Amino acid sequence: MNAAILGRLVEFVGGNEAGARGIDELRAITNYSGASGISGRLRIDPSLARGLSYYTGAIFEIVVTDLTGSLGGGGRYDNLVGMFLGQDVPACGFSLGLNESSW
Repeated sequence: MNAAILGRLVEFVGGNEAGARGIDELRAITNYSGASGISGRLRIDPSLARGLSYYTGAIFEIVVTDLTGSLGGGGRYDNLVGMFLGQDVPACGFSLGLNESSW
């Protein structure tokens, strides 16, 4: 299913360079997940969005079937740490959270 979604995304972005880089990143993530034996647990969802402008790469959510909503989420934000340190620092992070309605 992920391969089909990537194929549709390639058609959608056409010659857009930033879009092509994003698809390359997603393809690398799916390749790594396959090499790790967890590809069946990874699902690319092009409708997933984060409202914060500091993400610089892939974003993700952690979904557990017994919970309403997600258990956590995050993504890649290379420029955020560098704003405070004054140097480039590659970064990826996430947060975990449960609310009362999840119990």
